[in-house]
Amino acid sequence: MVKRKDKKEILYINILRILACFLVVINHTNGYVLNYGGLGETVFYSLIFPVCKIGVAVFLMITGALVLGKEYDFKKVTKCIIRVLLPAVVISLILYIEGSGGVGNANIITFLGSFLQKPYILPYWYIYALVGIYLALPFLQKMIKNFKEKDYLWFVLLFLILPSILTLITTYAHININANFQIAFFPSIIAMVICGKFISEIKMSKKYFVISIVVFMLSWALMFLSMFIPYLSDGKLSYALDAWNSLPVILMAMTTFYVVRYMYEKRMVSEKMEIIISAIASTTFGIYLVHYVLNYRIYSVKIFQNFFGACPIAAVIALDVATFVVCMIVIYILKKIPIIKKYL
Repeated sequence: MVKRKDKKEILYINILRILACFLVVINHTNGYVLNYGGLGETVFYSLIFPVCKIGVAVFLMITGALVLGKEYDFKKVTKCIIRVLLPAVVISLILYIEGSGGVGNANIITFLGSFLQKPYILPYWYIYALVGIYLALPFLQKMIKNFKEKDYLWFVLLFLILPSILTLITTYAHININANFQIAFFPSIIAMVICGKFISEIKMSKKYFVISIVVFMLSWALMFLSMFIPYLSDGKLSYALDAWNSLPVILMAMTTFYVVRYMYEKRMVSEKMEIIISAIASTTFGIYLVHYVLNYRIYSVKIFQNFFGACPIAAVIALDVATFVVCMIVIYILKKIPIIKKYL
């Protein structure tokens, strides 16, 4: 295993952050193109959908790469949990009050009960998962302290790859595998975090860079075909592999992480470019928090409605970019306020 102390590792991590965040935005935007439902739009959606599903998995790997080498006690873990949970609660409360028709109709007890049961908006499921990851961090850090490369490899194979293969078998071979078989497995989400640490430390090789690209393309093709082939027979897309931890998604995420690290870990960029990339990357958590809220509002603007009516594919690409940029600007401005900055 190679330990890197060189500052250049920040560059590839920041690029991964931006990429993962943009893919999350696409994941929650691209479906609009299906409202205009021709064959071209369906093919476009089916091609883009598999790639945008890797956003969450890449974020999990970034978490592992950044924090598993540090020491976290429960005091620090508590601060991390508050930092990610509080803004999600505040935004959810604002949306709840808006949906209730104003402060006078809102009930804080009802809101808190609802928030505990399920996310107020779909993307916030990740916040709940992140809380669990932070609680596990002190134990995970101690567990992997003496991991060798082989230990990482077996951990990823047993607790990330194997469960996804079993799910694939269950889905397509219709073989029911007893759930008790995996009852003592580490959760896939933990394995994904540790996978990020693993890939951030392995030696880079042009051979594995090429293999990673091939694996990515094959995984992309597999997921595309799994979606689109059913559409040809019954007119409906299949979402059987629509999960952050399905086999093609985790393979695409792992290979993306490897490829970006290979390409940018030691690449020299100008100081100005590095500052720009760092500034954009610093807004990604905030973009994740607000993009789902602002996305539909941007889509509803008349100019976009007209654009979708004329050319849905070009319009959804423009909407993806507009949503990301608008959210980035909003978060960048909010981060100038000291009390808000630490939570975004």
